[in-house]
Amino acid sequence: MRTSFGLALVFSLTLCACGGAGDPVEAGYDALRDGKSAEALEFFDKALSGMTEGADGYKEVAVARCEAMVGTDAAAAAQEFITLSSKDGSGVDMSDFGLLISAFYSNKSFLEAVPVLDAGLKKFPGNETLETHKKTIIAEAAKGDNPALQDTLKGLGYL
Repeated sequence: MRTSFGLALVFSLTLCACGGAGDPVEAGYDALRDGKSAEALEFFDKALSGMTEGADGYKEVAVARCEAMVGTDAAAAAQEFITLSSKDGSGVDMSDFGLLISAFYSNKSFLEAVPVLDAGLKKFPGNETLETHKKTIIAEAAKGDNPALQDTLKGLGYL
């Protein structure tokens, strides 16, 4: 009986030490789905700390980290994603651009989405999905309540 109690105690303490999450990637996705961006960011940072760049799953976690960052620092998320996507062999594809741009929309961070959109259009010229995102951002700028967005789009020649 005493051994069972001891094992249960060790198991409970181990779970507490891990924050209750065995896999930081899954915990990060769970936090992201629950709208807990800062928490998701911590889990993805933990997962990435144990991975080498280019390893299986690295890109997915790095993109998810950028998605989580949108909720904490949208401008930094855009810059980090652009840096990630510009690396040779990063594996970042069109769907990753679409995912991140959608995260910016959900966060009402249209201005911060523009550099990601621009990088995507340069990497995947003529892509229909990105062209649709471009139209959405232009429509948002047309509302007139975000002069910085309008100025940025004009500077890129989108308006």
